[in-house]
Amino acid sequence: MYTLHKLDGIIFSYVNKQITDNEIGSYIDCIYDNIVCVMSECASAVVPRTCKGFYKFWWDEELSLLKEAAEHANNIWRATGKPKQGQIFINGQQTRLQYRMKIREGHKLQIHTYTNDLHDALIKKNSTTFWKCGSRSLDQTGINASK
Repeated sequence: MYTLHKLDGIIFSYVNKQITDNEIGSYIDCIYDNIVCVMSECASAVVPRTCKGFYKFWWDEELSLLKEAAEHANNIWRATGKPKQGQIFINGQQTRLQYRMKIREGHKLQIHTYTNDLHDALIKKNSTTFWKCGSRSLDQTGINASK
């Protein structure tokens, strides 16, 4: 409300030629900045901020351990000068491969689960659930380009 009254006052002053074109521009910029600031604060307070795919139901303790092992092997590989052969190189490759394979399994599980949900919704003729599941399935496979 305060901003609206302030804007009314600025418009009144401009119409009565009490302020110049340059001054009204700076006043409008100031009001705009205030509105954007308020909206940003509201969004920060209410809208959750997570990356796409943040809630990975398939992530488990084994995957966390594989990630730690891959990071540890990579740190050792870097500390030793990034050798292209030898046991340190092989260990780094193997741990990274295991970690990536487990992630791929999780992605497949996620897509497969959505596909089953989609099939069940289609059989039950539940159009709302069907379209929600379908959108998620296409989004996970990279087919849904609208998002």
